Amino acid sequence: VSFNSAKTKSGAIFNMGELRISGTTFESNYVPEGDDGAIGAGGIVVIDNSHFRDNQAQSGGGAINSSAHLTITNSLFERNQGGMGGAIYSSAHLFISGSTFSNNGSVELGNMGGALGIDSSPSGPVIIESSNFLSNTGVLGGAIYSSRATLNIRGQSMIAGNSAKNGGALYAE
Repeated sequence: VSFNSAKTKSGAIFNMGELRISGTTFESNYVPEGDDGAIGAGGIVVIDNSHFRDNQAQSGGGAINSSAHLTITNSLFERNQGGMGGAIYSSAHLFISGSTFSNNGSVELGNMGGALGIDSSPSGPVIIESSNFLSNTGVLGGAIYSSRATLNIRGQSMIAGNSAKNGGALYAE
């Protein structure tokens, strides 16, 4: 799913139902004046064994913007850019396992979370297990920005080589 654009919302897919994605590549989807570089989710999304690269949104997540339950397993996010979460912005339950986030960055509007932007007390904990966050950049949280959320990082997760003005790896408030 490549080279799609929308002016203000969801460069590739806008979901309000239940969406399952497996073995799919999302590349170079773009939203110049809004959220959701590749996927905008107001409904449940389950992603497995997928690749998100070079997606961009002015605000929200460069690859995914989610306000509903989001599960990601065995996936790769690289070189995505978004205002609140270079790869993903989530304001709901988030579960990530066996995934890698590398070289993602938050853009000028927001600058929160080079890879992940988590905000507004998600309904349920944010769980990150056995995942890697490498060389991401942001102003608040080089890898992860978390506000008012219960954040659980477990397993053999690696957070290395990230950079930010505040919170090189993680900025939590």
